[in-house]
Amino acid sequence: MTGYELSPTSLPYKLYTGDQVRKYEPVAAQIAGATLAALMERAGEACFNAIRRRWQNKQRLLILCGRGNNGGDGYVVARLAKQHSFGVQLVQVGDPNALSGEVAQARDKWLQIGGQILPFDEANIEQADIVVDALLGTGLNRPVEPPFDYMIQVINQLNKPVCAVDIPSGVCANTGRVLGDAVVADLSVSFVARKRGMYTGRAADFVGDIEFDELGIRQAFQDQVESNVEQVRYANFKHFLRPRNRTYHKGMCGKVYVVGGDLGMPGAIRLAAEACQRAGASIVTVVSRPEHIGPILSHRPELIVSGAQTAGAILRQQLAAAAKVIVVGPGMGTENWGQSMLQMCLETDVPLVVDADGLNILAATPSKRDNWILTPHPGEAARLLDTSVEAIEDDRFAAATQLQAKYGGVVILKGAGTVVTDGNMIRICRVGNPGMASGGMGDILSGIIGSLLAQGIPAFEAACLAVCIHGDAADLAAEVGERGMLASDLYPHVRRLVNPSSD
Repeated sequence: MTGYELSPTSLPYKLYTGDQVRKYEPVAAQIAGATLAALMERAGEACFNAIRRRWQNKQRLLILCGRGNNGGDGYVVARLAKQHSFGVQLVQVGDPNALSGEVAQARDKWLQIGGQILPFDEANIEQADIVVDALLGTGLNRPVEPPFDYMIQVINQLNKPVCAVDIPSGVCANTGRVLGDAVVADLSVSFVARKRGMYTGRAADFVGDIEFDELGIRQAFQDQVESNVEQVRYANFKHFLRPRNRTYHKGMCGKVYVVGGDLGMPGAIRLAAEACQRAGASIVTVVSRPEHIGPILSHRPELIVSGAQTAGAILRQQLAAAAKVIVVGPGMGTENWGQSMLQMCLETDVPLVVDADGLNILAATPSKRDNWILTPHPGEAARLLDTSVEAIEDDRFAAATQLQAKYGGVVILKGAGTVVTDGNMIRICRVGNPGMASGGMGDILSGIIGSLLAQGIPAFEAACLAVCIHGDAADLAAEVGERGMLASDLYPHVRRLVNPSSD
């Protein structure tokens, strides 16, 4: 597993925009009795210490400094490295004599110990063991311009370990969008507050592992700034998975109907239904084409399977009376049969989990309700909002918020750094791995969600917990390799995760 923050905790992490950090960092520093120069020293020290921990046998640094405070942090890293007998080449973009304020102070301290400042074309970049990216920092909000774009391209072609100071240059701290070119870091050492753009979307390919240092002003910062965005993990929701009372019976543990599977597509509905069982639902009924009854039961006899050629009144009454939750959409298709099945589910008051073709039908005939959970991937989200996948991925926070405003309920925008929102709070679940890029993974998630919802977990928490279980199960399954991982490989790990130890 890669891409995890290196200091896990059972508490949710608040996430902030780069704009918030730049605005309130000086205020928080003043409240905490720290100067901005002192913060720069702390940031440089945190970064240097992280480099020493990560790359213990590497001694030659190439440090690339921009004109702002990020560059000042780079000067501090350079000075500390030189004082510890590292080989250091420091490159300054632009005229070093034009620097001002705390950055100029950091430059002067570097020069006072005999440090040199090089232009990029005079550095022996091939000689470096490690590249330190202190070029642009969190303030970037437009495409990377020359000469930074060229330098970033050279960094990425070097095949050297890279440590990014605060955030990789070219990644938007607000959204995770890549602004033209961006440094591909192995490690990002972030300061003061966690920047939300580092935790979702395309940023996942650039930030590497994340270390965080509050620089001694976290509480003062948080006292000044509100945020409705937080990163969550499985541990944040384990309390919903308490051991069952000894008197529990199958009528008390959630009855779920899973609706879908048009002709020739029984696999998706079968995967979702078993995931529902493995996550703890006691009675799971599949509503699918009659032709699928035999194949589904032959592989999972514990399921109840109801064949439906049409969405009749009797079936609708059965759903309304018996189901605690309906999962609708896997393998359903978008033709008349699928459309009628979704419409039948919408005519009940039963809480819904809508996935796959259910979302594609909904995109064509939008409706809004409070008691459903929608689970689009970026392509489905683009259809639901009548936009492009690129627009969705450019700002996943905005996309999830717009989806919830248009359709209601809880929205799960899947992808690297899954975004979950109920319209008030946004949660980021940064779990899972590229092995999940295989058919059926979304069906597993929808089944887990339906199961947790049917067991009485509130919708927003059920959505977040399901995403965490899904991603963690995939990470456990990937311990023998990401390539070749199947959706059904997650089942034993899902069962394990819904039965947490009391440790």
